[in-house]
Amino acid sequence: VPAVLLMSLLVTVLVMPGTALAHGPERPWDGTYAPIAEAVVTTDAAELDIPRQSDNVEFIAHVDVGGPTSDMQFQRREGLQVLNGEVIDRRLDIVVQGGTGTVGAAVTDITDPTNPVHLTSTSCGGFHSDIAIYENYLLQGWDSSTKTCQVGDPWDPDGVDRDPKGNPLDGTGVRIFDITDPAKPRLVRRITSGDIGLGSAHNITVNNEAGLLYLNMAQFNSVDPGWAYVDLNDPKLPLTVESIRDWSPTAGDGCHDSAILPAGVRPDLGEDRVLYSCPGITASYIWDITDPRNPVEVAYIPNPSIGIHHGGRFAPDGNVMVLGDELAGAAVGAPEQTCAAIGGATAANSTVGATWFYNVTVPQAPVPVATFSVTDEQAAYCTSHFYNFYDQDEAAGGRNLMIGGWYDAGIEIVDYTAVAGGLPGVPTSYAVFEPAESGFFSAYEWNGYVYGSSFEYGAAGKDKDSPGRGLWIIKVDGIDDTPENQPLAVDEGIVHGRWNAELNSDTYEVGDLVELVGGELVPFEAHTEIPTDAIALGSVAFSALAFLPRRGRRRP
Repeated sequence: VPAVLLMSLLVTVLVMPGTALAHGPERPWDGTYAPIAEAVVTTDAAELDIPRQSDNVEFIAHVDVGGPTSDMQFQRREGLQVLNGEVIDRRLDIVVQGGTGTVGAAVTDITDPTNPVHLTSTSCGGFHSDIAIYENYLLQGWDSSTKTCQVGDPWDPDGVDRDPKGNPLDGTGVRIFDITDPAKPRLVRRITSGDIGLGSAHNITVNNEAGLLYLNMAQFNSVDPGWAYVDLNDPKLPLTVESIRDWSPTAGDGCHDSAILPAGVRPDLGEDRVLYSCPGITASYIWDITDPRNPVEVAYIPNPSIGIHHGGRFAPDGNVMVLGDELAGAAVGAPEQTCAAIGGATAANSTVGATWFYNVTVPQAPVPVATFSVTDEQAAYCTSHFYNFYDQDEAAGGRNLMIGGWYDAGIEIVDYTAVAGGLPGVPTSYAVFEPAESGFFSAYEWNGYVYGSSFEYGAAGKDKDSPGRGLWIIKVDGIDDTPENQPLAVDEGIVHGRWNAELNSDTYEVGDLVELVGGELVPFEAHTEIPTDAIALGSVAFSALAFLPRRGRRRP
């Protein structure tokens, strides 16, 4: 076939009209790091082993994101935004999970919870990779087992996780990623404990209204327990470290974790009043953070019946605060024991690993009114851990529900209606979901579905490859999409990430291809468009080039 005819055919094919096939900006793997395994999404319950599930629970999906996961946070984006390098204009829901081993963090698109799409996972990690979202920032804190971003990991193209000589940075701390494009996060700031005297970052909480990231250091019996915050409003993301004893003189530990009661939830305390729950391992505290940079101690809660104070959360009306006991989790030891053997649901001491409900109508005088222990008394390594709340409409029963992860005992949802408002009563089990070999670090209701994040299974050895790891999605009777009259999410610093970063429509329009460079979005120039109805013919034409004389071809 004459070469001129072939070239004519090629040109004709490539200019044929058709719908353009857009390709988002790509920075392909360069072979210098070990990529995270492909996520596996399962939506057929018959393919899974789920030995314990109540009748009011429906399995929706499981996403193995490549490794075990810890806490998680959600974000709903609306308006002009970026996904996978392309400007879009639609609603986008994402969940970000911290990782405890192979995965440092993972991002999944849950716009359609029945069809979740894993977007990306990173190698940048550390135990236990607590996670948060604020506008276009993904925030990751860890306090042990530092795992530096691998060379070539697309999450760290600028080598922020390494020193000027390319050596991995030591120490625990905080990483801040820009997730303007949630499918292509970029590390922009690394705060390292050793460089600044920061003890650790066991848990992080965002004060959405103030734009501050609080760092809880969980220092056991410390001489000078610390607390810190990062100013997310300042492009330099500066850090301030404080001593808790400046406002809590009796404090023996740093905060294990924390949650915020935002302004306006308890107008009887003052419209601007903001409270902060600080479980401090051996005791818990309530602080007033109306001035977000200068806490004031409001209450001290010693409660010696709680082995390890953990999981302080305010219920939606702000009159109840829940504290967890992590003794049956973090300190269960090996060989593994059942919950009952260490004081679980049917043992004489039924409060081991339990949740405690406190009346905080008067924040200065918290009063315990009830406890709830997990109902799977034969599970090992079981404890209340992280949870949130859901208030049903009257038409659905009007119940007050607490959704929680209980380590190896699965997801259990508690009906605490009897103690809502701070009255003494007996909380009861509302729903349970316990897949085989799972260890639920946290479980939350979000927009009508319940999500669970599962890490290593078992106290002894911690099986990082257990089939129950990753993201679980279930539907529970009586839990529907958040109604308009749903109370403000008072644990928003843990569960709900603020979004207020819509793109400027004067600068961008739908279909633009962009990438993040140096903290700014820029046009992606290396992209090409090929008419979709020309692809097949184009491949024929290019294949025909193989028949051209070799003298007329260049090596690629």
